[in-house]
Amino acid sequence: VEFIDRVILRSLGKHPSGLTMKQLIDTVAEAVGDWPQDGVFLAMFPVKGHMDRLEQQGRVKLDRGTHPAKWVVA
Repeated sequence: VEFIDRVILRSLGKHPSGLTMKQLIDTVAEAVGDWPQDGVFLAMFPVKGHMDRLEQQGRVKLDRGTHPAKWVVA
């Protein structure tokens, strides 16, 4: 859990304008390793869980003013 949080927060820190859920999934998939490409979309569920928890902690927020919405460091 802490490893994925670090990956997400480090990536968001490098992209101040934010990252979409698709970009976050790709970032996590790359960091985790050998995920089958045709199954990467399933990572949306655990990545969304990380984002929800990080948002509750006040560390990230979802910018709904962009399309698609982007997550940014809070």
